[in-house]
Amino acid sequence: MANLFKIKEIARSKKMSIRSLAASVGISEPGLQKLIRENSTRVETLELIAKSLNVPIMVFFDDSPNNLNECEYKYELEIANIKIQYLENMLKDKEEIIELLRNKK
Repeated sequence: MANLFKIKEIARSKKMSIRSLAASVGISEPGLQKLIRENSTRVETLELIAKSLNVPIMVFFDDSPNNLNECEYKYELEIANIKIQYLENMLKDKEEIIELLRNKK
C-alpha cells in the first residue's frame, strides 16, 4: 500500500516546499495536499512526484525499506558534499570580490 505522507518528509529533507513540488509536477498546491491527505493518486502522478524529488517511486510504498540502502546513501552523501564544496567556493569567491572592492576605495 502507498504511503503518500512520505512526500512531505522527503520534500522537507530535500529543502523543497510543497508549493514548488506541486509546480514541478504540474498540479496545484491544494491538489498535492489533498492527495497526500487522502493517501491516493494515480501512478502517473506518483511517478512525476518521485521524479521531481529524485527518488525511486518505491519509497512511497510500505513494502519498501524506510531508509535508503547503502549505495543510495553513499550517493546522496557524495552529492551533498559536492554541493557543500560548491557553496563554500562561491562564498570564498564572494568574500574575495568584496575585499577587492574595499581595496579599490
